[in-house]
Amino acid sequence: MELWEINLTTEQQELLDKTASALFVYVDNIFLIKGVFDTIGHGLGIASPYLNFRDALFHYNKMYDATKSNDYMTVLQQEACIDEHLNRGIKDFSINLCSNYFVPVIHSMMLNKARCITDDVFQSLRQIYHEFKNIVAEIRLGGQALLHFDSADVNWLPRIIDVVQEFNNLLGGKNTQLRALYINTINELSKDE
Repeated sequence: MELWEINLTTEQQELLDKTASALFVYVDNIFLIKGVFDTIGHGLGIASPYLNFRDALFHYNKMYDATKSNDYMTVLQQEACIDEHLNRGIKDFSINLCSNYFVPVIHSMMLNKARCITDDVFQSLRQIYHEFKNIVAEIRLGGQALLHFDSADVNWLPRIIDVVQEFNNLLGGKNTQLRALYINTINELSKDE
């Protein structure tokens, strides 16, 4: 197939298309993560997904050039680099979101349960807290098993979104004292940093 006067084999074109599709899936996932980030609105950085996407695009360009030159070894190396960047960006942010934000905030809220949390709300917080910790463990184990973030066996990104929504629903309920505890907890934890 000739594309812009470049002669690519079907295999080369399929490899470039497959890699480009992974980039598009990644962009969709960045928007999901940004949606989660926007619901928080408190002091977390979201740089890792963007920086890793930029780096993946750099490697895609090198992969494309290597394809034109029929340098198959470099093509494979660049494909591996792209895969690594796409996985790292989403995993890094997800672990940061769970471990460095939700887990300490909810843990602190549970420690202060005497301030305004009923037993039912405490149990809900406890369940959410453990779900975030389980997601982090799943992400790390998936990394050891070399699972790709968009693999059919990987469901932690939708789970993060569901658990964040569950937490937001708990905060948005009739218990305005719980929301006040959440805000106070965020303020206290940010002073400690």
